[in-house]
Amino acid sequence: MIRKELKHELPVAASAKEIWGVYSSPDLPKLIVKLLPSVFEKIEIIEGDGGVGTVLRLTYPPGSVPLTYKEKFVTIDNKKQLKEVMQIEGGYLDMGCTFYMDSFHILENGCDACIIVSKTEYEVPNEEIASKVEPFVTIDSLASMATAITNYVLNRVRKVLKNKLQVAAPAKDIWDVYSSPDLPKLIVQLLPGVFEKIEIVEGNGGVGTVLRLTFPPGSIPLTYKEKFVTIDDQRRLKEVKQIEGGYLDMGCTFYMDSFRIKEKGCESCVIVSKTEYEVPNKDVLSKVEPYISIDSLANMATAISNYEKLVTIDDQRRLKEVKQIEGGYLDMGCTFYMDSFRIKEKGCESCVIVSKTEYEVHNKDVLSKVEPYISIDSLANMATAISNYVLQQKA
Repeated sequence: MIRKELKHELPVAASAKEIWGVYSSPDLPKLIVKLLPSVFEKIEIIEGDGGVGTVLRLTYPPGSVPLTYKEKFVTIDNKKQLKEVMQIEGGYLDMGCTFYMDSFHILENGCDACIIVSKTEYEVPNEEIASKVEPFVTIDSLASMATAITNYVLNRVRKVLKNKLQVAAPAKDIWDVYSSPDLPKLIVQLLPGVFEKIEIVEGNGGVGTVLRLTFPPGSIPLTYKEKFVTIDDQRRLKEVKQIEGGYLDMGCTFYMDSFRIKEKGCESCVIVSKTEYEVPNKDVLSKVEPYISIDSLANMATAISNYEKLVTIDDQRRLKEVKQIEGGYLDMGCTFYMDSFRIKEKGCESCVIVSKTEYEVHNKDVLSKVEPYISIDSLANMATAISNYVLQQKA
């Protein structure tokens, strides 16, 4: 068995943490194709999420030898800042190698400097195969990758947009809306002019859920896919990262929205909405920046805030309260108007739907004008319709 090793070292005027952050990122396969379009034709994720065990299929430009192969992330060691990637199918294995692995080791070289050590190791059974394979094995692509990542880290521009909205509602209540699996459906109803549709492509509303967002015609961007990467109930933090299309196609290498609900007393909180994005340089920034705004997140916060003021849903008491906040009976003189629905048990297989309308007016003169128009009939019809629907579903 003959073992060969090729090594390349590149000193970098950036911290080891910054460089390792790129090499260890789950987004590296997509990023490196953008940074080196002439080296890699495409890199597909066959299995995994960018961590240990992830399998990629790499395809090089026509005429390359090898043209394609599969590789697997076998080591991602944050402590040693070491990543090892082993070929598992095709490529140099089909050319006679019995083992082939690339590795990347980021060595600290002071506070704000490091060395990228790129290495290729391979084994062949004898000299004859070594002589056939050796002319095609080179460290050049790893060296180009190190240079490209270095330039990216040194030249990239990171931007943060932030909006804060103080809300007269408990943090828990607001967080319940933001963290709900039903938020995609709800937000389209609350902001029909902002979102045309939001489709769940994968998942059930928890971490890992993938959505496809489509905006009204003429919007830039028109559509993209995003993924829920964090839903932290303890910190009341939700992070949503774009993974396909949208601002990524416009030049961003990273784009993430986040929502954090901070307590501000027992009955109030602050919704902190944030957009963070990265571009490789200032030229790309000048093209993409005019289209990136915090407005949609700010509108979302306002809509959710108003929704929370409008509706109370108490699962324990089986109680729903819906307040009018604009127009309707308020414009006719009411100072308060609320419908409520309470479901009371009446044995194991029966219940009572209690529908109620409550309203207030300044005086009897206003009451005489508004009272003829207020009726419980619509709530009664609603109760009957829901009852019939449930009974039909059971039949």
